[in-house]
Amino acid sequence: MSGRRFAAIAAVAAAAWIGAASAAADTLGREVYRGGKIGDDIYAAGVHVVIDAEVTGDVAAAGAIVRVGRRVSGDVAVGGGVITVSGEVADDVRLTGGAIEVEAAIGDDLFAAGGSVELLPTTRVGGSAMIAAIGRVAVAGDIAGGLSVASATIDIASRIGGSVEAAGRRIRLFPGTVIGGDFTYFSPEPADIASGVVIRGKTVHRVTRSPLEMEAVRTVAGAVWFGLGLAWLAGLALVGGLILLVAPSALTTATAVFHRAFGPALGYGALVLFAAPLALLFLFVTVIGIPLALAAGAAFAVALFLGYLTAAFWLGDRCLWLVGKSGTRHRGLRLLGLIVALIVLKAAGAVPFLGWVVILVAVMAGVGAWIFAATERAATSA
Repeated sequence: MSGRRFAAIAAVAAAAWIGAASAAADTLGREVYRGGKIGDDIYAAGVHVVIDAEVTGDVAAAGAIVRVGRRVSGDVAVGGGVITVSGEVADDVRLTGGAIEVEAAIGDDLFAAGGSVELLPTTRVGGSAMIAAIGRVAVAGDIAGGLSVASATIDIASRIGGSVEAAGRRIRLFPGTVIGGDFTYFSPEPADIASGVVIRGKTVHRVTRSPLEMEAVRTVAGAVWFGLGLAWLAGLALVGGLILLVAPSALTTATAVFHRAFGPALGYGALVLFAAPLALLFLFVTVIGIPLALAAGAAFAVALFLGYLTAAFWLGDRCLWLVGKSGTRHRGLRLLGLIVALIVLKAAGAVPFLGWVVILVAVMAGVGAWIFAATERAATSA
């Protein structure tokens, strides 16, 4: 991807982040569909986003479920819960999500990171691929360049033109796999390399840790993680209490928007969550914008934190309502509801894949609720 095109994409993202989202109002909502022929870039966000079009430009989308198909003449960048990319993409593809599935002809590089990533046999990558997942990565199809992959389980049944670097607990190379360069892997166990696999370069196994050592590390890490989790919950409750003291009215307005305008709030939040990192990267690239990028990065982190708390306050208020205690005007009850909601969200976040989606949606809708409330306030005062 050329530097000029990247700068253009990042500049548009920066503009969207600071408040120009109204220019793409037709691509925000609970259900977003774009089809036919589109002679421009697409920026879409919603709960369910489908781009089934011939796009002369780039596609940037975010949502709980996102599907991109047909043909895109530029780049594709998607963030979401469940992501599917098919058809043809002339340039780069960058995906970040929970469950990612690729069945596309990609002209240049592929980057994918998520809970699970699968490249189906019809996939074609014209450049290199970099893939990371928490659970499993399955790679099939053709990759013209090299492959870098990290996951607990890695399955490869692909023809790869360059070298492969893999890091995982279980690594398997299936029949028909061809690696044009070296195969270097990091794992506590030897890779399972099937008969008929062709590796034209060297095969290097770097042992990480024995299974027993890895189990001990997980036990200690689990205890530390549990302690940090309790501290995190206590910190969230403390900050929530401060918000109740300092800005109870604004908080009530935001949670009300979260309830009555969930779709638009989710759309605004998804746009911010996706556009902000691009905007920050653009500022860093310009060098002179680094101080602004640092300040904006801190503001972005605060926004995500506030979005999560807003979703938790809404959930806490609903819990109080269900037991017949309307606590929106009682700080003590709202704080109690917040603590209960934080525990519920923490438990929900531990559910494989679904928990990640729930937290993502909660943060996006929480951030979007504040933006939506601000736009309503501005429209009323105008």
